[in-house]
Amino acid sequence: MAPLIVKYKYLNFKAKIDHCSPDELEERLNVYRATTAPKLVDLILRLGGIYIKIGQVMSTIGQGLLPQQYVDALKPLQNGVPPRGYDEISRIIEKSTGK
Repeated sequence: MAPLIVKYKYLNFKAKIDHCSPDELEERLNVYRATTAPKLVDLILRLGGIYIKIGQVMSTIGQGLLPQQYVDALKPLQNGVPPRGYDEISRIIEKSTGK
């Protein structure tokens, strides 16, 4: 996640140095978002659990909070996440409760 944030900050910094217009900066950010949105979803899927739930919530209420590219990339989390089996869930509960 940190490399994504650093790159975003760099793009804004570079735009100031290059004296970019607001439209040119927005175009650069759109290209950046188009490449990073799928990476963010992959990261969320690898982390699993609560991160998937946060991604699902952000895909529904993210309008206005997140750029549209991220909202669109998160939408498959609504119904495209494979369910976990009962045995796996049971092991997780037993491990966390000690029972």
